[in-house]
Amino acid sequence: MEIINQGNAKNDSLLGAQQIIITNDKLTINDTLKTPQQIISLSAAENKLTSISQNTAIKEINYYEKGMMDAKIHYKSYKDAATITFLVSAIPLFGIPIGLTSAVLMSVVPPNTNRLHYPDQKLMENEVYNYAYKNEAQKIKTNKVWINYGLGIVTGIAVLIILNH
Repeated sequence: MEIINQGNAKNDSLLGAQQIIITNDKLTINDTLKTPQQIISLSAAENKLTSISQNTAIKEINYYEKGMMDAKIHYKSYKDAATITFLVSAIPLFGIPIGLTSAVLMSVVPPNTNRLHYPDQKLMENEVYNYAYKNEAQKIKTNKVWINYGLGIVTGIAVLIILNH
């Protein structure tokens, strides 16, 4: 973000300086500060910038946390991938390699955007929220797929044991 105040504005603006440039949360003033009052104003401006940066960071963290929490509540579309992985891995003898292939493929592919079931379109337009929601949905899907792979293997082994007795 860059803000430049070119001396056309009132001279009693933020610091009374001719030019104020703010880039990457750094404040640069292209004028000589002549009075202690201007120095105090500079300190106040730096504190204000820090406060603005912190507030922006807090908002972004809140969007990130909200995206994660919403995904935990609303994302349920992993069930198809998890069920397919379970069924394939439960096949006696062949389930382990075929189920492994299925689990890897299902866990690598990100959730379909049309099946995310996010609660609010406006929130999804926020880049931080969108990233957090999709990232958490991917984690949920991956975890469920691998849990079902393990359950499928156990089920396949149980079926083999039952059939051999």
